[in-house]
Amino acid sequence: MSWWFFGKRREEAVQDPTSADGKRELPPIIEQPPTKTGTVRIPTREIRFDSLREKVKGRKEHAFVEELHRLKTIFDVSEKASEHIDGERPADAIEVLRKAIKLPKVDSETGINVETLPEDMRAQYYLSAAKRQLMEGIVSASERHIPRDADPKVIMDALELCGMLPPRDRQDKLRMSSLSDAEWVTYTLGMVRESAENYRYMSRVILESKP
Repeated sequence: MSWWFFGKRREEAVQDPTSADGKRELPPIIEQPPTKTGTVRIPTREIRFDSLREKVKGRKEHAFVEELHRLKTIFDVSEKASEHIDGERPADAIEVLRKAIKLPKVDSETGINVETLPEDMRAQYYLSAAKRQLMEGIVSASERHIPRDADPKVIMDALELCGMLPPRDRQDKLRMSSLSDAEWVTYTLGMVRESAENYRYMSRVILESKP
């Protein structure tokens, strides 16, 4: 699992979900392997998201959390597609993305037929388009569904579970101590907006590199 803004992958460690002030926190993310019988356990990430959705029912942050839960599908398939591309399996990457989201056959900005790209470039283009779609969706959700007096910790949890932030206990190493939780949320959403533009540019570069 990657944090898309910090360029690193990490393995989650099992941690005590009780914080220092004695309040119960959401359990840590543990991606669990299949059982001996071959049954795949539900990833703790999904359990955490369900817990957060239940926690904010009836609250002003509910619409934002629900929207990010819907967008999490794009994050999940993009991570899987990235693994296929890293393993030099572009056809598998395209198939994974195609099953989950609508992929453009023609680039809306350049008018280039994406289907004419070599398979490896097409996989890269579709992955970039998926990530851009995710980032733009999060920006749109934040503009429509985060009220001024929203609880920033709820917003941070939703962003973490959608892959936009590392676990909360590691975030302090990445942000200046002078930033409040609300300022950290604003900063992170600014990075999301910037990343959407970066993926837009990346898609164009891929298309213009067509042999």
